Parts: sequence; structure tokens; C-alpha cells
Amino acid sequence: MRYKSQVINKINNLEMMLRTLDFLVSRAESQDSILQYISEVKEKIEELRSMVSIEHDEFEAYGN
Repeated sequence: MRYKSQVINKINNLEMMLRTLDFLVSRAESQDSILQYISEVKEKIEELRSMVSIEHDEFEAYGN
């Protein structure tokens, strides 16, 4: 996998973001700030999805 280290780094970042989200919820932060943070997590997931999609396409190109 060409982007393996980048994907692993992004997964680690997502784990840290989820810990932060857990902290925000436990401290009863405002709903707006929590929703904003959830939006940021979703963006990171989309970045990962894009990277993995590119990897899959490249793998199939070599198989043909």
C-alpha cells in the first residue's frame, strides 16, 4: 500500500479526535462545539476514504 503510513497516521489522528470528543461530551460542552467537532471528524474520515479508494484503483490497474 503506497499510502500506508499516511493512512495509519490519519487513523491515529482520528483516535485522538474521538478521545477529545469524549472529553467534550463528558464536560458538557455546548452542542454547537460538539457538532462542529463531529463535522471535523467526518472530514477526516472522508480523507481516509479517498486515500483508500485511490489505493484500490491503483491495485486493480496493475492486475489487468
